[in-house]
Amino acid sequence: MNDKGLVNFRDIGGIQVPTGTLKPGFFFRSGAISGLNQVQSSFLKEACRIRDIYDFRSTDEVQQAPDTTISGTDYIHLDILSDKTANGASLGAMITSGNQVRQNMLKTYESIVLSQSAQRGYR
Repeated sequence: MNDKGLVNFRDIGGIQVPTGTLKPGFFFRSGAISGLNQVQSSFLKEACRIRDIYDFRSTDEVQQAPDTTISGTDYIHLDILSDKTANGASLGAMITSGNQVRQNMLKTYESIVLSQSAQRGYR
């Protein structure tokens, strides 16, 4: 699939889930979709048939780089790390603080899945 320059964009179809396998061409993931040009927006809307966009970034990240509006899509912001960043900590600071990047990254990955705000968002 041609990503037309989107950051880390890919179809996650084919992944095994408890109820079977995700169907290709229905579920995609990417990095931020802010600052997209018309070609990229059209690719998402027409070729990929994107209808819903779930943005898991922090509120600060969304304010700094809002997602590009794509007509005909529903946008849902779910700050999955809100309970971990409520004290003003950024995702970057969570990872790089104390010169223990690897350990901090593992803790951050755990929070992305297991924190209360993540569980609420994914539900």
